[in-house]
Amino acid sequence: MVQKFAEEENILRRVQILYPDSFHEKVSSSKLMSKFYAKAVELSGAVELIENSAGSVTIVDICGGRGVVGDTIKSKTAREFNYVVVDISRKELGGERWKNRVMADMLHIPVGDRTADVVFSLNTPVPLAQVKEHAKVMKVNSLSEEIERGNVIRILSEAVDNICELNLLNAARILKNNGVLVVGNPFAGHGEEDAREQVREIPMKLEKYERVKLSHRVISLWKEYGSEVDSPVFVLASFRRVEGDIRKRIEFRKALLENNIQELEGNEFFKKVVDEMEREAATKKQSFAIDKSLFESIKWE
Repeated sequence: MVQKFAEEENILRRVQILYPDSFHEKVSSSKLMSKFYAKAVELSGAVELIENSAGSVTIVDICGGRGVVGDTIKSKTAREFNYVVVDISRKELGGERWKNRVMADMLHIPVGDRTADVVFSLNTPVPLAQVKEHAKVMKVNSLSEEIERGNVIRILSEAVDNICELNLLNAARILKNNGVLVVGNPFAGHGEEDAREQVREIPMKLEKYERVKLSHRVISLWKEYGSEVDSPVFVLASFRRVEGDIRKRIEFRKALLENNIQELEGNEFFKKVVDEMEREAATKKQSFAIDKSLFESIKWE
């Protein structure tokens, strides 16, 4: 059974729809990514916690898709554990009954405060960042439009920063005291000090930071999925929950993000950017359908 927690339609949802799908099919199910998921589980200490705990251990996998993290943990222990996988896509969640599958996004995780022992947030997309990159290279037709582009990029940068911190805050919110959060993404030039700075105002402390070098073939794997990865190096960081208020910080960042959204909703240049992205996405889907039909029409001797 999949639990669905629908949110009000807004520009965030509109942009999320533009993000590439089939992540499980094209990326996470590949053996090329196995080392990354195995290292993430190792950093979390989840297996040892499950093996040594007298009670039930709860693992929450945010934007976890089909639940590769859960499969990895299950392959390393015979003991039962409570596994909750959250994803915005019903298709990505799959149908395995032993996994508690919840359809929701990172900003609205329907899990109670301080209920998880370990939380994973791996390869978590921020679709507005994709819009910002598109805005940077989009053709403009006048000086006034160029000025407006700069304004939109500024607002998008602020919105992306607010979303990234809210993602961390919501992950920290559901952690028990002393619980562990593991974050992992393709390496984008940020080092250990950047990871430490990222949680400076959040009740979390950095414990471990590691770079994982995968096969160079992951670059083409991600490109085929629709996301550019420049290097086969991925970063994993584990954080431990410490005492401190999170709710006030969440409300503060949410208010900032709501202001960003309001500014974007009434902006004609932003609308132009998203409209163009939607047209390009529709063209790609149409091209894929044509290519697929041509392939299926070939008669193999």
